[in-house]
Amino acid sequence: MSQSFSAVATASEPSEPTTVPKSGMPRDDALALGMIVVAGLALVCLQASIEQAVADTLTLNTLFIPGAVTITGFAAWAATKKWAPYADPIYVALATIFSGVGIIFIRRLALTRAEEPLAIDANMFADTGGRQLIYSFIGVLAFAIILGVLKDHRDLRKFAYIIAAVSLIGIILPPLLPASISEAGGAKLWLRLGPISIQPSEFANIGLIVFFAHYLISKRDVLTVAGRRFLGFQFPRLQDLVPVIIVLVTSLFVLVFARSLGQSLMIFAVFLAMLYMATRRISWLFIGVLSFAAACVAVYPLFSHLQVRVRIFLDPYNPDYVNGQSYQLVKALDGLTEGGLLGAGPGQGKANSIPLAESDFMFPTLGYEIGLFALTALLLLYLIMVGRGFKTAMLVRDNFGKLLTAGLSFLIAFQVFVVIGGATALIPMTGATTPFLAAGGSSVLATWILIALLVRVSNEARKPHRGSNRLEKVTPPPEWLQQKENERQFEERRAAAQAEGESTQVVDLNQLRGRQHPSGDPSPPLHGGNAPPQPPPQSRPYGPGAQPRSEREDEA
Repeated sequence: MSQSFSAVATASEPSEPTTVPKSGMPRDDALALGMIVVAGLALVCLQASIEQAVADTLTLNTLFIPGAVTITGFAAWAATKKWAPYADPIYVALATIFSGVGIIFIRRLALTRAEEPLAIDANMFADTGGRQLIYSFIGVLAFAIILGVLKDHRDLRKFAYIIAAVSLIGIILPPLLPASISEAGGAKLWLRLGPISIQPSEFANIGLIVFFAHYLISKRDVLTVAGRRFLGFQFPRLQDLVPVIIVLVTSLFVLVFARSLGQSLMIFAVFLAMLYMATRRISWLFIGVLSFAAACVAVYPLFSHLQVRVRIFLDPYNPDYVNGQSYQLVKALDGLTEGGLLGAGPGQGKANSIPLAESDFMFPTLGYEIGLFALTALLLLYLIMVGRGFKTAMLVRDNFGKLLTAGLSFLIAFQVFVVIGGATALIPMTGATTPFLAAGGSSVLATWILIALLVRVSNEARKPHRGSNRLEKVTPPPEWLQQKENERQFEERRAAAQAEGESTQVVDLNQLRGRQHPSGDPSPPLHGGNAPPQPPPQSRPYGPGAQPRSEREDEA
């Protein structure tokens, strides 16, 4: 019986089976560039129809604005080509379309506003639409930096707790600051430092998803197995509820003190969805939904802003609210109704009659002018992006990447849902913004960062891989390598001695290694009196600490 060395091996990362070919997924650069070009042509048509409807003329902005957006798309594609060549190309193409539609419609609202309308031939960087274009440039720059610096998405796990701490500070700090530097639209989610304003919660959502993915993968076994069954459900232990309680308290803090129902829903819903995806236990959904609903019911009588949101949701056309508290929602519903299936036409509707048209109510503003058909097409593009995100989660082989990508994809889907749900009175108004479409530098920059993470994980999921899904790299210990080298040299010298005719008898390996014969006599020399060189005495063919053959045989 032999005794083997324990090899120093690293577990394969990724460790899950995959359906990706060993050669990787095909890199169709023509398709990626073609989608960006088609997006640019569609934006040219949209800008031309708006200028024709508003001023009955075409300007250089018909080409300049869509051209600038298309350039950002090409820049994002170039960064992807360099640092993530196997990534799914559809992320960048869809981001280009959404960014372009948002920039053009924000500028369109400035052209027909009642006070100081924007000139039709104004510089493409003028007003809110111009700032949105600049934010897109900055977002693509951040996109490229993340792809260039973050070579492997699993490196984020090293900083998971730091990211979580910074994210929680970004969420908790604004509600504690004076309203003059933190409040906008009734919600305290901002930080204003002179001319610069930032909404930390947009970035905190992504940071919390990174932490949730790390934490849930680390604790998945405990969260899945431990607990007792009751009424057909397996409920977790009390100590395992601590993370749920912490996230619930944070969500309620945002709801109560920041007065933001949308951000509160976002935090808890994303965590609950990721918790279910990690454990696949229905009981977690049951506990999470029940606890959040109970907490909202408990705080409802204490806070007037929450009561207003519920009253508007239940009866937006109530005469007591229609000209006051529910005015925004009523105008949004009227705009969708007047737009109908085909819409009034780009630039031809009364989109400026909808309050907050460029931010919270961008979706009904678009519906007013492009109609339900085009609005449905836009929703389908969001659905494709989310679907590709979940497909990436299925293809990538490490569990952290799976949960991270699924969480980011769910964030996009849930954000679109709460925006549309609030604008159509399906749920109470939340104050959330549509990804890429709504005005705001923080939103645009955070969404491009999200896309960069999706692209990074997608590249890992689609790149070539080895056939083995187990141990991909085994590093033998130095003792084992030295032993093999000694044995090789010893065999070469013995073969050379035998070839020279110095030995014609069978050689006892134990004698050649300088060990004592079982009888106690020293090893006799070979025939001819010349023994071949012996291997170094430290050579042990059965590993460090192994006993000599004779001793092990005596013990047997």
